[in-house]
Amino acid sequence: MDIKFKIWLEEYGIPIIGEGKYELLKKVSEVGSLNKAAQELNIPYKKAFNFIKLIEEQVNQPVLIRTQGKAAKISEYGTKLIKIYEYFHNEIDKFLKKKLREFDEKDIK
Repeated sequence: MDIKFKIWLEEYGIPIIGEGKYELLKKVSEVGSLNKAAQELNIPYKKAFNFIKLIEEQVNQPVLIRTQGKAAKISEYGTKLIKIYEYFHNEIDKFLKKKLREFDEKDIK
């Protein structure tokens, strides 16, 4: 048995980044291109572009730095979002898996 969960980061009640946007930012940081990241994640470029645009509008700062041609790198703030998401996702995952292991099915009534 496994346990699953969803998390997202919000600011002032507005969602900023969840699993999909996290995966996109992470992939851009790995491949250095929004277009290439979108292709590898099997999402349309326009959708990927709109994800980035939405994040940037919500936080009022860039999460991608566009370089020559189609290249892009993650901004300092974008890197911070990735790290925060990863940290809390991993901590919650460890906690829930530990609790699941501790769970005694005899206690179910």
